[in-house]
Amino acid sequence: MSEKDSTDLERDFPRAAGAALRLAGGRPLDERLSAERWRHTLAVAETAGRIAAALGWPPAECQRALVAGLLHDVARELPRAEQRELAARAPLPPADAEGDPGPLLHARAGAALAAGEYGVRDAGILEAIATHPTGATGGSPLVQVLVVADFLEPGRPHLDEADRALLESLLGGDVPLIEAFCQVMRKKIRHLRARGLAVHAQSAAAWSAHCAGRG
Repeated sequence: MSEKDSTDLERDFPRAAGAALRLAGGRPLDERLSAERWRHTLAVAETAGRIAAALGWPPAECQRALVAGLLHDVARELPRAEQRELAARAPLPPADAEGDPGPLLHARAGAALAAGEYGVRDAGILEAIATHPTGATGGSPLVQVLVVADFLEPGRPHLDEADRALLESLLGGDVPLIEAFCQVMRKKIRHLRARGLAVHAQSAAAWSAHCAGRG
């Protein structure tokens, strides 16, 4: 990445870039990821931090959201075999009865890297990283923030006017986090079904636990 590109990212995502510099140990994140993935990572972290601040979370909790965003895709571009090896060591319960995390593979591998290489010991951050593709049945607001931030970060090509309006409403305090989370989960599930793809059991469980009565 050129010095100009790096400067542009620091300008566009100041809180996320600053938090990345403060991560203890581990290979620099921008060396692990392609330029496109690194920009997405910074955008997710920045969006998660902005959501947390809009929800009135104290600075320490906003920092947790930033860290979860920074590390959510840390293993995304590793070879699949390496992801499987890392995922098996994730400091979390198995993703499902068969022990095959499926779409959670890179996320669980990322949680293992976060714990093993970057020294993250916060169980809530690790859970958010590990479940950001699907959501979780527990009621963790940090998981919900990361799911929403990953889907709605402004650089995502899939966003439509309704998505952008949802993010603005959330940042403006006009919609509860759980409502934004359920709208995102609804879109993710409908997208999978429209493509004839199976909905992961953990996504279905998260929907049932938090969103089933919301239409």
